[in-house]
Amino acid sequence: MQSNGASAVYGAYALATVDTFRCVACRVDAGVDKIIWPNQSVQIGDSIMIGYSYLWSPDTNLSDKEIANPIANPASSLIYMVNSTNANGCEAADEVFIDVIPRPGMPPCLNGDQ
Repeated sequence: MQSNGASAVYGAYALATVDTFRCVACRVDAGVDKIIWPNQSVQIGDSIMIGYSYLWSPDTNLSDKEIANPIANPASSLIYMVNSTNANGCEAADEVFIDVIPRPGMPPCLNGDQ
């Protein structure tokens, strides 16, 4: 299949959008909102993308504020925001809500009360 001197190519393609500044579109994923108990840890974020830098805020109770998928252990409910920049300087941001709920109390029959 030939047309205008160009040959047809079959197979899988990767599509990248480019903005007016010739930047390949950035993306970052803070992950889905989570519900945890006090003193419980949870991983947030997404897989590492080569050529991207990450900065989480606030950095309260995070294992590392500069990686794609830190471990969070907030003392109370909190929204974490991640900013990501690729090698071309293009930026993206996302956030994840960690809801820290109190553990339910033990029923009276299990704690000695009658």
